[in-house]
Amino acid sequence: MKLENQVVSLELAKKLKELGFEQESLFYHLQNTFGDKKYLGIVDKTGNNPKGGNTYYSAYTVTELLELCPPSTSILKRTDVIGKNPPRYYAENWDTAYSEIYNENPADALAKLLIYLKENNLIN
Repeated sequence: MKLENQVVSLELAKKLKELGFEQESLFYHLQNTFGDKKYLGIVDKTGNNPKGGNTYYSAYTVTELLELCPPSTSILKRTDVIGKNPPRYYAENWDTAYSEIYNENPADALAKLLIYLKENNLIN
């Protein structure tokens, strides 16, 4: 499985950072913030560009996201019987609120759940 399919997407990583989630992770999305805002990929550490211009966003893994989730959070993989469609990963939390949140990337499903919980003041 490609690394891109095991970590949260850049779009959701930006949203998690905006909402104040800690920025400690095994991997980071790296984006050049000079001019074209070119996406530079996933790296395993943050660097220090003396000219500035790089922005890092935590590219959380599923395990890291589960650590950020409140108790009673689960992730479930569902596949269709025929096998024509890719599997969907459902993220659920029964203590705070139930919402059917799913994605083809398990990390994105959990990130969407965390965003939902944070935006609805269900977690700090």
